[in-house]
Amino acid sequence: MAFSKKEFLWFLGTVLTSFLTLVLIFGIDGFKADETIDINIHDTYFVFSNTPFFWFLGALIFFVIYFFRMIRGKFKNVFVGILVLLFCLGLILLLSKIIYVVDSLLQSPIGFLGNEDDKEISPVAKILSVFTNVLFAIKVLFLLVLSYSAYRIGKTRG
Repeated sequence: MAFSKKEFLWFLGTVLTSFLTLVLIFGIDGFKADETIDINIHDTYFVFSNTPFFWFLGALIFFVIYFFRMIRGKFKNVFVGILVLLFCLGLILLLSKIIYVVDSLLQSPIGFLGNEDDKEISPVAKILSVFTNVLFAIKVLFLLVLSYSAYRIGKTRG
């Protein structure tokens, strides 16, 4: 498996695209390790690290570019296939972290779920619950893509 100039240029272009997208969304300060995301829901102010979201978006950009390259190349380029598998696995792990952050918002002591006397769930809790379910469905979709890609790459090489 020789690493060609074309592969290097594709990788460099993807890094540049990812970098510019992350700078546009998070700003240049988003690259700092101690940077946070602030969310204001009703009268409550949540502050948590932007690291999982930052890395998720970067890995998603890499995954999308190389996934379409892998499909276009009919799963024959092993280097592209390995990159897709690695970034898909990274996305699955980062989604687990993001789901944990959203679940921790649901379990926060401010009472999104209501107290024992209230049988009604707050609208914010409903939205966060739906968001968690959507993230879980996306995680399952990435697991399916990971499995299928690994199968096709193995079948092409074997």
